[in-house]
Amino acid sequence: MFTFGVILIWIDLALASLAASQGLIETPPAHYYSAGHLIAVLCGALSGLTYQLLHNSYLGQRERLASQSRLLHSETAMSFARFSATLSHELNSPLGTLRSSVASLQTIAAKEDAPEANKERIRGLQRDLLDGSEKAVNKISNVVDRIQHITNLDRAEVTQVEVDKMLQDVAQMVCAEDEAGSEIRLTTTTMPAVELKPQPISSVFSRLMHNAVKASAGRGPVEVSAGRENDEILVSVQDHGEGLSSQELRELFQPGFKTRDGRVEASKWGLFTARQVIREHGGDISATRADNSGTRILVRLPVDRATGSISQ
Repeated sequence: MFTFGVILIWIDLALASLAASQGLIETPPAHYYSAGHLIAVLCGALSGLTYQLLHNSYLGQRERLASQSRLLHSETAMSFARFSATLSHELNSPLGTLRSSVASLQTIAAKEDAPEANKERIRGLQRDLLDGSEKAVNKISNVVDRIQHITNLDRAEVTQVEVDKMLQDVAQMVCAEDEAGSEIRLTTTTMPAVELKPQPISSVFSRLMHNAVKASAGRGPVEVSAGRENDEILVSVQDHGEGLSSQELRELFQPGFKTRDGRVEASKWGLFTARQVIREHGGDISATRADNSGTRILVRLPVDRATGSISQ
């Protein structure tokens, strides 16, 4: 661009000098043409540079959004894999009880001609089996209810959600997934329903609780609390781990890389994705050192959002 402008200046000056030598125009001052063309060249170069910077910024932002989308899909896939494993475990137990009860009842039904002395014992056994079957059916029903709350199969992607019930469902699933039998203490107050995307938000809470359970390592229960403060819903997840340094807290939600067994692996991308999901809903997430030397994660979600304000 600059070279082209210099050539243009010399051509213009040559033509102006030729026209002046033929008496067609007065002899032009050289600096007049030089200054004018130089300004034009600089403006053109600046415009080109600005366009290039904006274009590079656009490409970078598009790549970041694509990366975030891939990470979110990956997190969702892992969450549903854990969810499927937990669901299988949760359903197998009551189904086994129900199957055993039905088989026993069928055996008892085949012994209707039993002696009168045994009939009372058989009727008592029938009552016990029916009671066990009812409990198994109720447990299966509760599991199905939790599935509906978490996956929202019968709702739109963006809908009104009661955060306290969502936290209860997620906490139950996380505890069921943990073979060590970790405890999650949930404390909530009365809160209004909030418009949000249930699946991504429940995935965020699931990751935070999983991380807290892992950090606590049996040293104490994970403490989860939720309530309204002014125009926000505040959700706190606190572990009983060893805590993080000031630098680790500052960089907790920043994606990075680490070396393990001679291989480079991505780190903290899950928390980075969680922050992006929360910010997409107009909220924010932060980490501080807890009083018990553990880590406390605080999620803020706005109570009021205009319909359709969350990108579909």
